[in-house]
Amino acid sequence: MNYGRQCLNEQEFQACLDQKLTEYYRFLAAQVVRRYDRAFWEYHKRKLVEAGAGFDRIRLAGALCGKFADAALNPKQALDKFLSRRRSGKPATPALDASSMAKTKGTALALEHVGVGHVGVGNKSGE
Repeated sequence: MNYGRQCLNEQEFQACLDQKLTEYYRFLAAQVVRRYDRAFWEYHKRKLVEAGAGFDRIRLAGALCGKFADAALNPKQALDKFLSRRRSGKPATPALDASSMAKTKGTALALEHVGVGHVGVGNKSGE
């Protein structure tokens, strides 16, 4: 169901959509360094296209630059995060686990909420 354009004026809709897409691309940028496989990226590209937002490599590159800038400006935090992951034994190339699916589902629902389109993540036929 698409209610975004019915409940918000065009300016509010665009602001909400931009905020949700920014969050989504930040999530995707974080996954670049985790080196997910091709299936992961094809899935997310397909869902963005199905939602009507399309996949924007430039926006992903911008989010990735933001991640690198954050790491460069906060080296202690970046090192702590890296060491924490190493100590926890998380693999360098994790599978698409329940946590990442939950994040994807949450973003998909947010995109649906603002009226971008039905993404279909985690629905009864796709769970």
